[in-house]
Amino acid sequence: MPKEPVIIEETTDEEVIGDASAVADDAKSIASCPVGKVITRCESSTGKVGAGTDGATVPVTGNDCIAHNGWNSGIAVVAKAVCSENEQISDPCNGAALLKYKHLRAKGANPSLECPAGYEAILCNGHSYWWDLITGKGVNDVGVIPNDQACAIANCQDQKYCDISLVCKLMDDLDAYAASICPDCDGWNCEEGYDCQMVEGVHSCVEKQTGCDINRCGDADCFAVGASDYTCDCQDGFEFDKLAGTCLPVHSHYRTVYGDKAIGDDAHSYASCNAGQKVMRCHTFGAPSAADGVTISEADGVVRCEARASNSRKFPIMAVAYCGDNAVATDPCSQDKLDHIAYRSNTGLSPSVSCPDGFVMESCIFHSPWSQGLSAANKARINSIGAVGINDDGSCAMADCLNSPAGHQWCKLTAVCKKLVGVEYLKAVCPTCDNVRCPEGQECQMVEDLPQCLIRIPGGCEVDKCGEGECVEDGADYKCLCKSGYKFNEVTCEDEDECAEEPCGNGECTNTPGSYSCVCDAGYESYSGVVRMLTSVWTALAQTPRDAPTLKAATFATVWTRSSSLAESVSVLMGSRTRTEHVLM
Repeated sequence: MPKEPVIIEETTDEEVIGDASAVADDAKSIASCPVGKVITRCESSTGKVGAGTDGATVPVTGNDCIAHNGWNSGIAVVAKAVCSENEQISDPCNGAALLKYKHLRAKGANPSLECPAGYEAILCNGHSYWWDLITGKGVNDVGVIPNDQACAIANCQDQKYCDISLVCKLMDDLDAYAASICPDCDGWNCEEGYDCQMVEGVHSCVEKQTGCDINRCGDADCFAVGASDYTCDCQDGFEFDKLAGTCLPVHSHYRTVYGDKAIGDDAHSYASCNAGQKVMRCHTFGAPSAADGVTISEADGVVRCEARASNSRKFPIMAVAYCGDNAVATDPCSQDKLDHIAYRSNTGLSPSVSCPDGFVMESCIFHSPWSQGLSAANKARINSIGAVGINDDGSCAMADCLNSPAGHQWCKLTAVCKKLVGVEYLKAVCPTCDNVRCPEGQECQMVEDLPQCLIRIPGGCEVDKCGEGECVEDGADYKCLCKSGYKFNEVTCEDEDECAEEPCGNGECTNTPGSYSCVCDAGYESYSGVVRMLTSVWTALAQTPRDAPTLKAATFATVWTRSSSLAESVSVLMGSRTRTEHVLM
């Protein structure tokens, strides 16, 4: 039988000691509290936990302290407990009476416990039927995990589990409790049929009237349905979404995803699309009074619509995403991969956002953690689902969005941009071939005033056939601009036979690639380049009419035989031509 309780001086707490356990594995000693009292201290007062004994625990009823013997301990264990009155205390947040003490328990491979809001931990016990699993893990010799540590035991096993128990005590300062749990209507308890309202900073429970007492319909008219429900008479292009509780744009080919409801300053609601999908539209309701707006984020290939609540706590908000498959196409201008939907955002006090060339703005959405400080003009531009009107030039902008902003404050606009298709995309992005990069083996050509990549027809210069000359491409044909001494034979540059014109006179001519050489007869000598020059002069003289050929021949012979130098030859030739022309005149 348990020993008689010992009353602790100056308190109503009692110390209770259980009977000693058997000297056997898993044998127990239990110290039980008298009626009306619960365990606030529990320990295994003999042996050493984690080195022969298995620890101590308190059941969720809070009535017993249990000390567990271990394998091969060689001793009996004794449970030792302190029992305290579990008073019922009036809830400062208008709820049911609160118990002064709460008892929690968890077991598993990694058990962990925390006290609920408004309570603080005063006792954490640890136990495992396999005492080696709690050795060195913060459980002291009497089975207690000190309060300066987390009430948790890590790295046990699913089959060989560990278990912990936690005793939580209500905060002594009930004003601090109320400030933590119910500083406003969020956390305040009202009876069925009543709602909390703050009146001059004081909580009040007022009778619910109709579903339209709080208007979630935005720009549409709200119609009450019974005492608490409502519907919205939505404008053209919108429909009442029962789950979201507001008017949302009509669509038929997207998947609608709803986030969890959220309330409280900067509380988040996320609506995530499946991998491979894009957020086509992102909305909430109650902007900008109940919601700080919406934005779109992407991480690890998942795109999501994110709505954030304002500090007004007017009513819970929800993120709503329209999700569609992410069509990826080849850009006809650059040949790069191109998403069908693109996002553009800009942050600042006067944010402005535009879509890239070839895209049109589907929607523009707003977000700012300081939405309650919006200027009147900008507040009027934001509709109840968090969207901002698009300008005539296709951009979206806000000027001086906040009244008297601090240096760190900002507004953010995010544009959802949809790609144009076919001819419209070409006209917007690459109206000429100058901005087109075609795939290998194709070239850009203008077809009906638009660029198109067509199979490239090889030109005549794909393979250089000119040899000693420059190849000039003419579509599929070509021609050669040959070097001096060569001529184009309609196929390539071939060597021109200068010796055919007998340029050497009294000597033997030898043709060479692109030139020729002379070996003079006995009694004659060669002047480099003279023969060709004389030949050119001869050609010029050949244009002289009537009996000039006889005179020319005589002149040429005279020059060739009388001249002993290049200068003399040129001088005589020029003089002869002058005389010849004079005679002929």
